[in-house]
Amino acid sequence: MKGSVVKTWLGTVGELYGTDVLKNALIKNSWAEERVINPLEDIEDEYIVKIIQNVGALVGKPVGSVWKEIGRRNVYSFSRWFPSYFERYSLKAFLMLMDDVHSQLTKMIPGAMPPRLIAKELSSNEIEISYRSKRGMFDYFIGLLEGSAEFFKESMSYEILETVASGQEKLMRVKIRLEKQSDRVKTFNLSRIISFGLIKSIPIKVSLVLSI
Repeated sequence: MKGSVVKTWLGTVGELYGTDVLKNALIKNSWAEERVINPLEDIEDEYIVKIIQNVGALVGKPVGSVWKEIGRRNVYSFSRWFPSYFERYSLKAFLMLMDDVHSQLTKMIPGAMPPRLIAKELSSNEIEISYRSKRGMFDYFIGLLEGSAEFFKESMSYEILETVASGQEKLMRVKIRLEKQSDRVKTFNLSRIISFGLIKSIPIKVSLVLSI
């Protein structure tokens, strides 16, 4: 796991559960308090997994719940990293681009191996996302989905269609029902007013608007 991601996760743990919990979890894993994480360094996955397990034990929560809460909070961290991707009208528009966000992360951080989050549109307010990763961090992924809904202030429901936790690549397919569609539907009242409902020609309407 790249240092930049680990640093974000540890910072989120401190925000969620307090610096004392974070410090104790790090001590249990022989993490030097003065250690500075290089964003490009590689940190073994097992190492950070053990730290999060210790956090769960210290706060009395299942490790899956801890990962889900980290995922929810990390959405706000990612919004600071890639603000343009969060400038969307709807949650649906954002989720359809989530795989692109991870692709950009790969380009920015050499050696990063983010999961694939392949979205497929099912209807105007339903999509399916396939999470594919060798790490299989399903709880974290669900946390990201829930955090995205919170960020966009939209209601969302989801159904887990399939989970494959074995093999080289882990898979989770989720069907998501969304509150809003991707795009706004706009009513051009000015167009109606200037044409009095009689002028159907678009070029004529454009000419009138420009003249006004």
